[in-house]
Order: sequence, then structure tokens, then C-alpha cells
Amino acid sequence: MTRLQKVTRLLGTPLRFVALMLLGAYRVTFSRVLGPRCKYYPSCSAYAEEAIADRGIAAGLFLAAWRLLRCNPWSQGGIDRVPRRGSVGLYDYITHRRSIREVSS
Repeated sequence: MTRLQKVTRLLGTPLRFVALMLLGAYRVTFSRVLGPRCKYYPSCSAYAEEAIADRGIAAGLFLAAWRLLRCNPWSQGGIDRVPRRGSVGLYDYITHRRSIREVSS
């Protein structure tokens, strides 16, 4: 394991914990007050929690940000799961070179 990998692993765990705690606080406070508004299933905050927990802080935040950009008045919404590790490349997922059905199965 290289020095960069050790530092990343050491810093990644506390940052992941903080990000998950902030998302949990959002879901308990603002999300309950505002009610369900997301066009996608699972909701954007649940998607972000799953992405950060599964993919780590950097990739999880990137996937969550991409999801928030797609959640707009002109999108159709629908079922959108976090892609599994190794099932599809991040580039393919972002550019939709594979369908959502292929990614989620």
C-alpha cells in the first residue's frame, strides 16, 4: 500500500462519517418538514447516503452531485439506483452509455 493510499484511507473514514451524519441530520429535519418531493426513487438524500457508504467519500459525493444535477423540472424521474462497484464504469454511467436497467440489475 502506497503512502497516498494510506493517507486517503485514514482521512476517508472520518470524512465519510461526517458526510453520513450531515445527510442523516438533513433527513431528520428538513426532509420531514418539506415532505417527499423527489422525482426519483430512492430519494436524492437516500441515494447520496448509499453512494457515500458504498463508494467512499469522493466517488459518493460525485455520484450524489450528478444525481442532484439530473433532478430538475425537465427530467422524467424514475428508479435510479447507485451503480454497483465493477458493474459499470463511472464514465459509462455518467454518459448513459448503458441503460439504467443494465446498471441497476
